[in-house]
Amino acid sequence: MKKKRVFLTRTLHDFALKELKKKYQIEIHSGKIPIPRKKLYFKIEEIDGLICFPYDVIDSELIDRAKNLKVISTYSVGFDHIDTEHAKKKKDSRWLYSQSTY
Repeated sequence: MKKKRVFLTRTLHDFALKELKKKYQIEIHSGKIPIPRKKLYFKIEEIDGLICFPYDVIDSELIDRAKNLKVISTYSVGFDHIDTEHAKKKKDSRWLYSQSTY
């Protein structure tokens, strides 16, 4: 069975990456932080999961392009950088998870 594709807008701790790689095909943005919007604009179209950070704005335009996206996970206390209301309106299931960093 083909692994689901998960994109990280920057890297995580080694132990977290090791666990993710057991179940998912992982790709990590390694360039300028925050990820340039144009890169995320095209990347989001082909992924099943997104792990982002507070400086990554995930708005309705990006969510609409995300044809296969099932999960938006953010490595932050809050998720005000994600248009959660728009994500909830999509006909397929999408959910959000906030990882506390304290």
